[in-house]
Amino acid sequence: MSEDTSKLGIGTDEWVAQHEKRLQRRAGLPGVIDLLNQRVSNRVRYSALGLAAIVFGLFVHNLYLLRIASNLGVFLMMTLGINIVMGFAGLLDLGFVAFYGFGAYGYALTSSSQLNQHWPTYLSVPAIVLATAFLGYLVSLPSRRLFGDYLAIVTLGFGEIIRLLADNLAGITNGSRGLNEVAYPRVGQSHKLPEGVFSSGNSSGHANYGTWWFWLGLLLMVGIL
Repeated sequence: MSEDTSKLGIGTDEWVAQHEKRLQRRAGLPGVIDLLNQRVSNRVRYSALGLAAIVFGLFVHNLYLLRIASNLGVFLMMTLGINIVMGFAGLLDLGFVAFYGFGAYGYALTSSSQLNQHWPTYLSVPAIVLATAFLGYLVSLPSRRLFGDYLAIVTLGFGEIIRLLADNLAGITNGSRGLNEVAYPRVGQSHKLPEGVFSSGNSSGHANYGTWWFWLGLLLMVGIL
């Protein structure tokens, strides 16, 4: 904004000072869009986005686009989590991504040939969610009386610990190379998968590049909202 900011007092943030003006209705088509945006309820917005996501999953078969949509779902879920921690609770948590990494490695280790574990999705996902929640509880014990920069330092250190463990426990996490041949979610057996819902043969194929991950991510998003 090209306004004179010389009249702002010392310590007054320009963005905060212009808050009231940003709330004013704009003229023309942008103003109409703002008005419609104010009158549309969150339920209608979420329903429209959910319907668009379902149509996308049913009619889009490009594996690259499905993979991009799956990654977008992951980042949206992380954004919702950060909004709860920082937006509603007001806690400056800089190690939030560590819980994402813990859950990701947990799923990969229980669904790949790294540890020769192939758990069904309906068992591995709830178990990892509970384990991650318990990890969050353990982290909260020494840091529950901390606020502001002190909490940020502790959570930042926790995030670095998880990263260092993932890099150095090569026998478990495969180090910086990461884990591959992670089986995708699948329910039921077939002649192509005689060993069951999770097997090493289930880790290859086109479905591992977006389709199943997209629907699982969409289901988790609905559960979170």
